[in-house]
Amino acid sequence: MPSFWVRSITCRDWWFDKSFLEKCLIIALVVCLLTILILSSVGKFNTCKHCPQIESVSMQSRMPCIVDEKGCQSSECLKEASRMLSYIDPNVNPCDQFYEFTCGNFLKTAGEEERMSLDEYKKAQLIDTYKERIKRDDHRMVQSAKKLFQACTNEVDIEQDGIKTLKEIINLVGGWPVLEGENWNEKNYDWKEATYKLRERGYEYSIFLELSLVLFPEKSDKFIYQVSSPDTFDYRYGLFELDKVELMADVVEFFNKGNRTAIKEEMEQVHLFWKTLRDKDHPFYMRTFKQYTIEEYSKFTGPFDWLDFINRIAGPTATITKTTYVLFPDPQNLTSWLDIIDKTSKRIQANYMMWKVVESSIPYLNRELRYGKGGLRRRETHEDFCLREAEKRFYPSPISVINDRRHITKEKRNIVIGLLESMRSEFIKIIQNTAWIPEDDRSNTTKRIADMKFLVAQPIEYFTDTILDDLDVDMVTVKNETFLELIAQANRNSHSWVYSQIKQPLAESYLWKLHIRYDNGQPGYSTLDNSLFIPGVAIQDLLFHERRPRYVNYGSMAALLGYHVSSVFGKFLTKPSESGGWQSKTKNEYSEREKCISESIIRYQKEVQTEDPLEDFIKKFVAVNVNRNVYYTKEQLGLQLAYSAYDSWVKNNGDELKLIGLDYTSRQLFWISAGITFCTSKVTRDVGKVKPEVVLMSIANNPNFALDFKCPEASHMNPANKCKIFS
Repeated sequence: MPSFWVRSITCRDWWFDKSFLEKCLIIALVVCLLTILILSSVGKFNTCKHCPQIESVSMQSRMPCIVDEKGCQSSECLKEASRMLSYIDPNVNPCDQFYEFTCGNFLKTAGEEERMSLDEYKKAQLIDTYKERIKRDDHRMVQSAKKLFQACTNEVDIEQDGIKTLKEIINLVGGWPVLEGENWNEKNYDWKEATYKLRERGYEYSIFLELSLVLFPEKSDKFIYQVSSPDTFDYRYGLFELDKVELMADVVEFFNKGNRTAIKEEMEQVHLFWKTLRDKDHPFYMRTFKQYTIEEYSKFTGPFDWLDFINRIAGPTATITKTTYVLFPDPQNLTSWLDIIDKTSKRIQANYMMWKVVESSIPYLNRELRYGKGGLRRRETHEDFCLREAEKRFYPSPISVINDRRHITKEKRNIVIGLLESMRSEFIKIIQNTAWIPEDDRSNTTKRIADMKFLVAQPIEYFTDTILDDLDVDMVTVKNETFLELIAQANRNSHSWVYSQIKQPLAESYLWKLHIRYDNGQPGYSTLDNSLFIPGVAIQDLLFHERRPRYVNYGSMAALLGYHVSSVFGKFLTKPSESGGWQSKTKNEYSEREKCISESIIRYQKEVQTEDPLEDFIKKFVAVNVNRNVYYTKEQLGLQLAYSAYDSWVKNNGDELKLIGLDYTSRQLFWISAGITFCTSKVTRDVGKVKPEVVLMSIANNPNFALDFKCPEASHMNPANKCKIFS
C-alpha cells in the first residue's frame, strides 16, 4: 500500500520550489488583488449603472467594467470605439458633410470582414459548419445536410459516379431507347409508371404532368392541389442561339458513344415532340383552372385514374379521396394534351422523358457537362454551388438552425424582440399623434402595427430538436451515398414535405415560405400574415451585440429593423380602401407631404456620386413606381422609430457612458452608428444597396440630429424647411 510522508516546509523552501512561470503567476495575482483593494477604497471600481446590460425576460444582469472620467472601458466598448475610429473622419464637420464624416476613413482602414455583405457573411459561416466532421450525436437531418454538401465538394467521386448512377436510374424506369438501340423493349415502359418511380427515387418527374400546392382560391387559410401541364418553355436554351439537337446528341454520347447520325435522328424526333407540346401548352388553355372533385373531373376525362395519380405523387405523406377538391385545367384541353402524349410512340415518349431526367441532372454530373456549352450556369465557386444546392432542399436548413443556436442565444433573441417592441410602441405613438390621418384609418393602422408578429432567427422555437424532427417526413436510406443519390434523397424528402403542407393551416406553413424568401441575410415583412422575420445573421456581432452600448445597437438596428418595422405602413398606401388600405383622401394627403422627401433626395444627391450604373438604372426604374415613395418614407420613418425608442430608453435609464477616444455624446454616437452602417453593402433593400442620399435625407429631416450636433440653422444637415410626413 502506498504511504505518504510530510516534512516541515519553510517560506523560503516554498518560494524556491516554484518554477519561473509559477512565480510570475503568483506575482501577477498579488498585484491584481492589491489593485482591486486600492480601487475599492476610493470607489472607482463598481458595477457601472450605465454600462451595456444583458437583459432577459425575467431579470437584468449588469456587466462589471472599470470606469473613469473618459468613458466605458469594457472590452466591447473598446472594440466599438476602435471600429468607429476606422470609419469616421473627425476632420469633417458632420453638419456640413455627414456622409464624409461617418464614412471618410472606411475604404482606407476597414477590414475585409467589414466589407462583406450579410449574405456573404452568412455563406462563409454556413460553409464552415457544413465542412465540420459529421458526429455521431448530430441530428439525423444535420448529418444528411453535411453528407450532401461534403459529397458535392468531392469532385473526384462525382466524375466517377455521376453518369454511372444516372444510368442505373434510367434503366430502372424503363431505359433510354437512344442508348439501347434495337435492344430497347417498349413493354418495359409506361410513362405514368415511370413518373411514379422517378418521384419515388427523387429525380425529375414533372415531365408530362405536374402536381403543385397552391393557395386555395378566395380563401386565405388553406392550400389546394393543382394539376397542370409542366412549363415547356426552354429556359436554359430559349434565349440563346444553340442547336438543341446537336446539344442533346453531345450529352447522349457522354453516356454511350454510338452512331452520331442515328443519335441525331432520334433526338430530332424528340425535339419535334417537344415543340408539339410547347405549342399546345398555351396559357389560355392550360393555365386557366377551376375546382373539381376527383369524381367530377373523372367523368370528363375518360379512363385516366386521377385519384391514383395524385396519391402516388403526393404520397406517402398526404392522401386525398374522390371527394377532395383539386384545381384542374378545362377537361377538354387537358384531354387533348394527354391525347398528344398517348398518340406519340413509346420510343419517342421514353427518349423525351429520359432526356428531361438527364437534363435536370446536368448540374450534378461531371465538370465537362456542368460547365460545357449545355450548362450555361453562372460561374461561381464550387463551394458556393454546393451551399446553394444543399440549402434549397431543406425547410428550414438544418445547418442554419445549428448556426442560429450557436450565435443567437435566447438572451440575445429576447433583447432583439424587446428592441422591436419598443420601436412598435413608438410607431403607434407617431400614428396616434398624426392629425391628418382620419380616425378610422388611424385605428386600422395602429391595430395592424400592434398585431404585427416578430420572428427572430427562425420562424419557430429552434432550441429544441422538434424543428429538425419536423423536417424528416420522407427521408429514406440510400444504399450508395454518392452525390447524385444524396441529392435525390433530399429531393424526395423536400417534395414530400411540400405536399404534406396541405394538412397545415396556411398561417403556420407560410412562415417557412417567409423564412426561405428572406434568408439572404436581410429581414423581410410579410403582408399575408403581418409578420416581420429577422434572419439570425442579421443580428450577429457584425450589426448587433448585446454587450455594446445601447446607442450603438439602436443606431445600427435603425438601418436594419426600423425600415422593416415601418413596412406595415406600406400596405395602407398600396391597397384600395375596400381591401384594407387608406381612404383616397388620406392617400392624397400623404402624396402631397411625400413630395418634400423627393425634393430633399435631390438636394443630397449632390453630396455623393453614384458609381454603379446598374443601380442607377434600377433607381430610375423604381422612380416610376408608387413603391419608390413608400421606400423613401420607410427609410425616414425607420430612423425616427429607432431614435424615439432609444430616447425612451435614456429617459428611463439615464445617459450612457461615451466611448473612449471619441469626443461625442451618446446621442451623437447613435447617429454615427446609424450612418456607418450604410458605409458598407451589408444593408440592402428590394431596390438594391441603400443610397447615401436616402440616408442623408432621413437624417437631415429629423430635427433631433441638428439638436444633438448643434448644427447651425440652414446648414447642410439642418435645412430650414424639414419634411414632416407624420405630424
